[in-house]
Amino acid sequence: MVEAMVHEDFHHTGSRIGKLGGKFEQIEMFEAASRQYELALKENPEDPLALYNLGMLTYSQRSVHRGLSILRRFMALVPNPEQQLLVQSLFAYHAGQQSDAAITLANYLINNPSDNSALGYAVKLQKQVHSTRGSRLLECALLFSRGLHIEAVRLCTRLVNDSPDDQAVLRISQVLLKAYSSTNTLIRQPLAEDY
Repeated sequence: MVEAMVHEDFHHTGSRIGKLGGKFEQIEMFEAASRQYELALKENPEDPLALYNLGMLTYSQRSVHRGLSILRRFMALVPNPEQQLLVQSLFAYHAGQQSDAAITLANYLINNPSDNSALGYAVKLQKQVHSTRGSRLLECALLFSRGLHIEAVRLCTRLVNDSPDDQAVLRISQVLLKAYSSTNTLIRQPLAEDY
């Protein structure tokens, strides 16, 4: 019914189409969401948000190869490595590189702790990672995303102490520390003023 109402609405263009797709996805009307993302791409075939949303939705609806194909188009359009991390993790996972997928996903999750699709993927991936390092780094990110910041920092500190030369561990610990510092600025400021 909503789709029929907005079909002839001249205001329903561009980003509004994608936003409606997102609303449909939130209420689990996945076919309607997919149609909206496809309409957005019909209007602008290089809309990175529509490509990302359609790719992730298609992937999550068990059409893995088609979803990955759409996500490759997204990757070609978005040069920012930060925006590519989740998709890179999916590609690594499907290439059989679970440890790399876990590490890349951990980087993504620390900066996007409320991304529910990434959180679901992280829980699934953590069970499949055979590398202790990858699993523990992913655990750091999951702890952080659940608001258990101190526990995440403690675990990451142990990983750094155990492997001080491991570049992946050091990189994630730096990202975690930066994210932790920015989320706790307000908490620390009153303490600093008391002294």
